[in-house]
Amino acid sequence: MTRKDDLHRLIDDLPEGELPTSGDVLRDLLGLLNTPEGEEPLSWPQIIRLLEAKQDAREGRVERFSNSNDAIRWLHNQAGRSE
Repeated sequence: MTRKDDLHRLIDDLPEGELPTSGDVLRDLLGLLNTPEGEEPLSWPQIIRLLEAKQDAREGRVERFSNSNDAIRWLHNQAGRSE
């Protein structure tokens, strides 16, 4: 059995409800693995962190700020401090 056969089997075994997220993660992974010529490839820990960040963004667990002052204010609030 080839590696592609193994991957196809894994995909076939996924629960139907997991297919959209699994497809997103696989597309993201392929994008991260295709390093442009002349650039250093990402390490596996870097790829994992990026995939986790993309998943957080998809699930709405990402804070967005319009400027650095808003980000600093948010961080202070999270730390329980005021400016």
